[in-house]
Amino acid sequence: MNYIEKIKFNCSKEKPISKKNLLNLIPEILNEKINSDNKLDVSNTFHLHMDQFFIKFMKEKFKLNKIFKKNTEQAILSFMKFAPEDYRIEIFRKFLGLGESRMRTEVLDSYLILLKNLPISFYKLFEDFETSSAFLINLETCNEIYSNKFANFYLHLESLENLLRASTFNKNDNELDKIGLENKRDIYFLHNYQHKAQDHFAKLLADFKLGNMIDIEYYEIAEHLILANKDYGLSLDECAIILKRNFDMKQDKVNLEKFFEYFLDKYQIKIKVIDFVQITLDNFILMFADLEKKIAKIWDNSMDIKVKGIMFYKEFENILLGIFGNPENKWKYNEYFK
Repeated sequence: MNYIEKIKFNCSKEKPISKKNLLNLIPEILNEKINSDNKLDVSNTFHLHMDQFFIKFMKEKFKLNKIFKKNTEQAILSFMKFAPEDYRIEIFRKFLGLGESRMRTEVLDSYLILLKNLPISFYKLFEDFETSSAFLINLETCNEIYSNKFANFYLHLESLENLLRASTFNKNDNELDKIGLENKRDIYFLHNYQHKAQDHFAKLLADFKLGNMIDIEYYEIAEHLILANKDYGLSLDECAIILKRNFDMKQDKVNLEKFFEYFLDKYQIKIKVIDFVQITLDNFILMFADLEKKIAKIWDNSMDIKVKGIMFYKEFENILLGIFGNPENKWKYNEYFK
């Protein structure tokens, strides 16, 4: 039981603060936690767990012990009261370790990095639902955040389907209704192709306008479609299916007139920032839980079960090999742990 849980058992006499006040308090705490973590990173010091930081924050905010105690107890009661009805409060409750499903520190650290790199102030996500749900972000920006801040997490793969499901697709400023996931994927991949393969697209268009070409082998477009979506590992066969679904193809050739007509329409793909944050956080939770299981399995397979409380270097080496692979790097372990 952490300190927050202990306080919870002794604050039945207090009354919870309002939900609005609680939603004002949460981003203030998160902002101070980000600033604190940044300072600790400079000194190469471990971050405080959220329950420890929360107590530190409340003491510094309210100074006098009596006022600190009263406000802390009221806040804790409020977290428990409003968590079932508001996902934002529920997440913070888990970060504090109140009740069930305590959130891992690694998830919190990743969540704070995400909040820092949003194109809007994360304070806006804690306003009333109508206001907080109004802020949109381009799907390209979402993936830029993934690439720049979470390159080794493969979030672009793990989150793509959920992001597409939650996104709105506009064609020439008109929202597309009742559009299925398959169609959304096609639009997204072709949208990336148009923006990232501009030189190829421009040359193709010039040749078409000059009358030099009326069709083109599908694989010539597919090569650039693959490069434009390299993070998603599209295969040549998958590209062929996308092209057949969206363009006039005969004998593996794409009709260029129909091809360029498609790109006359302007598509926009946007998602609510609050949905982007929730989907990404859910993936952080799953990812670290899965990683913990994998490491536990490697550990169990590497340890000598007959020896308790002792790990031999050979066993430790096997664990590192199980995690990082590639026996050719074995010499690096000795160098690192000298």
